[in-house]
Formats: sequence, C-alpha cells, structure tokens
Amino acid sequence: MVRGLHGEKYQFGAASYAGAEFASSLASSDVEGTAQQQGWNDEVPKWAQELTPEPDRLEGALTFSGAEGDVRVATVTNRQRTWEPFVVAVTAPEAWSVTPNEGTLAPRGGANNVCDPGKPYSDAIQVQVTSLAGPAGEEPAFLVIKTEEEQWTFELASAAP
Repeated sequence: MVRGLHGEKYQFGAASYAGAEFASSLASSDVEGTAQQQGWNDEVPKWAQELTPEPDRLEGALTFSGAEGDVRVATVTNRQRTWEPFVVAVTAPEAWSVTPNEGTLAPRGGANNVCDPGKPYSDAIQVQVTSLAGPAGEEPAFLVIKTEEEQWTFELASAAP
C-alpha cells in the first residue's frame, strides 16, 4: 500500500474495438501450454488474448527477401520497473514463424542473476521471424509483441521483386 492505495496494476473493463474476431484468432493456439509456462494456472489473462495490430503505431518494418526461410529480428525493450510477461503473435501464422512466442522481460535496466552473476536478466527481447511461404500476399502482415502495459507492432513485408 502506498498512501492508502493498492499498488497492483488495474484493468478497466473490456476494450471495445473493431476486429475483435481477428484479435481472438491471434491468441496462441497453445493457450494451455503458454499459461503453464507463464504460471497463469491454466487461465491466460485477457491482455494476452487481445493481440490486435496497431498499424498506425508501427515500431518499424521487417522486410524479407521473399525467399522461404528468410529470417529477420525485432527487438523491444521493457520500459516498466516491473517484471513483464510477454506474448508474441503474427497475423498470418501460416506464412510466418516466430521464436520465442512468450516469455518474461526483466525490469527496465535489467536485473542481476543471483545464481549466475555473469548472466544478468535482460529487459530486452529479440524475436526471430522466419518466412515460411515465400513472398507475402496482398494483405499486410504484422508481428505483435505485447505485455500487460505495452504493445509493439511491426509490419512484415517482402521486398519488391
């Protein structure tokens, strides 16, 4: 408690937005596995299920050569002073593969590793995106990386032939 106020994070009701069905389709297909790995007791929080791209707030674009197996990396950094679980999704999972698809970011500035001081915990994550289907289709594809507090959206594009 700080001055009589509880210090936990709050969620202020369900967000209403266009494309709710699309957002639901982006939720991890292995929701139970992700929930277990994150320690969510088989219940994935609502923020982790609502992965809607924000094309008007792009962090950048990952441009691929158009060849199957081409790899690009997106890096994001936690700006919060708390440990932040994250989830990752792409809008066209049949065309793109991502690694990792979930994890936890250390607080802003990183954190010491008591077990191995030579390997501190990072406040940044590098998400590797691999092209599975060669050149992109007509519709733009997006990579979404999200914590409870922040979201990063990257456009996935193929270079012009």
